[in-house]
Amino acid sequence: MPSLILASYSAVMADERNSDQSARGGIMIPRDEDCDPGIFRLQNNPFKALGILVFLATALVVTVFKQRGRFVELRHDWVDMENKFEEPFQCPTAQQLGKPDIWTPNEHGKPMQVKVLVYNLYWWSLFKKRGGNRGSAGKLIRQHSQHRFDFMAFQECFNIGWVLGDAGLENEYELHQGPYGKCLALHRATWEVAKTGHTVVAEDTYWNWFGRRGVQWMRARHRESGKHLFFMNYHGALSVNSGGKCGGWITAHSLLKVVKDEGQRGDTVIFVGDFNSNLASTLLQELRKYLLHVYSGLVFGGVDNVFSNVASKSIVSTQTLGRGGSDHDAISVVLKVGQVDKPSQKAAPGIKRGLVALKAEVQKMGHVATCECNCAWNKTLHSCDRYDDSCCAFCCCGNGKFTSRKSKKGAVCKNAPIDWSVFWCGLMENGAEYEAAEGGWEQSQDHMNPDWCCKRCQEAKECKAWTWNVYPQQVYNASVMGHCRLIGGRVIRRKWRTGFVSGYAATAAAALAEHESRTVTMI
Repeated sequence: MPSLILASYSAVMADERNSDQSARGGIMIPRDEDCDPGIFRLQNNPFKALGILVFLATALVVTVFKQRGRFVELRHDWVDMENKFEEPFQCPTAQQLGKPDIWTPNEHGKPMQVKVLVYNLYWWSLFKKRGGNRGSAGKLIRQHSQHRFDFMAFQECFNIGWVLGDAGLENEYELHQGPYGKCLALHRATWEVAKTGHTVVAEDTYWNWFGRRGVQWMRARHRESGKHLFFMNYHGALSVNSGGKCGGWITAHSLLKVVKDEGQRGDTVIFVGDFNSNLASTLLQELRKYLLHVYSGLVFGGVDNVFSNVASKSIVSTQTLGRGGSDHDAISVVLKVGQVDKPSQKAAPGIKRGLVALKAEVQKMGHVATCECNCAWNKTLHSCDRYDDSCCAFCCCGNGKFTSRKSKKGAVCKNAPIDWSVFWCGLMENGAEYEAAEGGWEQSQDHMNPDWCCKRCQEAKECKAWTWNVYPQQVYNASVMGHCRLIGGRVIRRKWRTGFVSGYAATAAAALAEHESRTVTMI
């Protein structure tokens, strides 16, 4: 009953106020009991109100100044978010791409020497997490800059001024901050920019998706010789050795089309980057049909590479410079166009280096892993729900916890799954189904994505190839699951089928790459 009385009283008061408002032509005049007396004091003292506003504005300026670094991070996060909401990349057809048209460089007139740096900066760890590690990447660049680099190409680079500032070289270079974490630096005293641009050529696979992938390019004139150079900087699509969702062949020819469309006949072409593909991939094997494979790094079997349209005689030097706090080596090449002829090398140096990288990384990966892990994190009820098939997940959550031995850090596990930090797939072909000869070794496993399937193949000594197919009515995204078939026999044919992904273990792919690499690129 009291609640009804209160409701009735509220309704009467509301009607009374509405009547007052109507009587005053729709203007509500506040009553004394509805007003904050502090407001009238401020109205009667405008200087006090102005002082409060000045104080608030000063506090805002101080806050913005102190948080300026955080605002820069947020700006990069917003850019990343914009990238993630772009339209999906539409894979071009072979007819749309046309035939590659790669020319030889103009060698008439004065010679032109070019020194190039290629460096994946591991940004999220080296700069975002460790604050630049006391300028370790910049110090590495400075150490090898007695003779200045003409072009510097960076991947995983979100502030090129920071990088060159740590090297003390920012005033000597024209800096170009590109999309998708790519940067270019051009030595001003030696070169003059003709035009620059960026072309999207690929997109990550749906099960390992971070976004679209493009190539940053620049055409520049050498001041002394007058010769032109067309330079491309690429950070390749994931998964490793897949070429992205369109596959290695389409991505390779998309990149070659950029050379044809944006370069000019007679230009020296230098194409560098972290391709996220090594010599076992379709992408690199296709590129070396048209360009000289000049040099390769060692990480992940040789994903950092340099290609060019020069002949082997133009290679002056190649060098691995070190990591400088990154998880990739910085690599450098020096090319000279128009020098006195000398006998050409029988094989491109990058092929030999790429094979060395493949074999070394395959041996490092092996078939099983040993790891020492701190398992203190798995004490809660659901801590192991998201089992990621890493070495420490096996040691702390899987069967390894029954066979591990205690250590100072926690536990040591042997014969564990290969850790993701060293794993890479030998070859991936999106949309392909492999068929094997009858009678060979086979094994089936379920509830995994294509990366896991390839990893399972590498962990089984009998396995050479694998085929994965998505479960029915699944969304094609990072959480996709499907059926994995491991193949130990000979692959006799390949069919193109939607929802299938196939490939080779790293051991088998390295052997195939060595066989394919016996052919020599003719420029």
